[in-house]
Amino acid sequence: MGEKELEKEPEKRLCDAALKGDVTPLHQLLGEDPVVLDKAALNCEDKNPLHIAAMLGHADFVKANLQVQSAYFLCLARDREGRNPLHLAAIYGRLTVLQVLLDAGFEAAVEKTDGEETILHLCVKYNQLEALKVLVNRLKDTQLPKGRSEDAAYFLCLARDGNGRNPIHLAAMYGRLAVLQELLDAGFQAALEKTDEGGTILHLCVKYNQLEALKMLVDISKDVWFQNAKNEDGMTILHMAIYYRQNQTIKYLLDSSQVWVKQQDAKGRNALSLLRGQENFDTEIESSLTSIGAITGGRDPGEYQVMLKERSNAMMVVLSLIATMAFQAVVSPPGGLWQDDLKEGPNPH
Repeated sequence: MGEKELEKEPEKRLCDAALKGDVTPLHQLLGEDPVVLDKAALNCEDKNPLHIAAMLGHADFVKANLQVQSAYFLCLARDREGRNPLHLAAIYGRLTVLQVLLDAGFEAAVEKTDGEETILHLCVKYNQLEALKVLVNRLKDTQLPKGRSEDAAYFLCLARDGNGRNPIHLAAMYGRLAVLQELLDAGFQAALEKTDEGGTILHLCVKYNQLEALKMLVDISKDVWFQNAKNEDGMTILHMAIYYRQNQTIKYLLDSSQVWVKQQDAKGRNALSLLRGQENFDTEIESSLTSIGAITGGRDPGEYQVMLKERSNAMMVVLSLIATMAFQAVVSPPGGLWQDDLKEGPNPH
């Protein structure tokens, strides 16, 4: 056996032990060379023994790795795709290993992969609901360093991948309803964030034909402006549903949501003109649009009502402020109360 082969022999034994989850060879090798794990981590081109054990769910082997002095750095080590052992435990749904690694420190949980994905993105992508629950529950109680007020779970719900999408965006795109609900409970604000392309999570639901996810989000949000927001092309979700010929989605939007049918896209087309510009369009949908007034110009009645309500609310706030200021002026005038009549005179007794 050559010198290089002899040098690689301990690393090979380590990898074999990691594959089997056998801690006995690991302890033997650490007895022979206390930094053998560090050498393996530095020399490996892809996954080190901790990556392998995490991926395969060998919790005892992972625990043994964490006893060495350099355990913190082993937890942060990255494979060829920039994934650390905690990422792999989440991807493969190794819940016990996930808990063990989280006990060792949460820093690895907020690291991104080379594709700018967080651990929550990976849970959504690989449909690992139970792993997601473990992470969210643990990270809810973990405060970020450097004086940040939000917890780690909320922070990760807002984090964007290389395509400008947060984990909730991704859950909607894949139609993973249970995962979507879990993430909404952890950080609903992330659902209101637009993607880097300018669309909302509702636009993603239509684009990827995820009607059930769309229904869930519309039902939860109940926000009329959110339901009528436009993307970078000036299209609402109704425009997009018509463009993609998603008849079920169109019927749902017209029957159960608060979409405005008269809004125009960047090319000046409203829902009805967009529909009529297609070949073999659905005449039933045309009739529905016509019956609710899509054929006429101007604004939707619903849009007028929302605008009037908001103006009314704003006026009430202004009037309330004026009344408060007037009351303060009466009880406490600028010069204070007149003091002459309040001087104490001689005691009549």
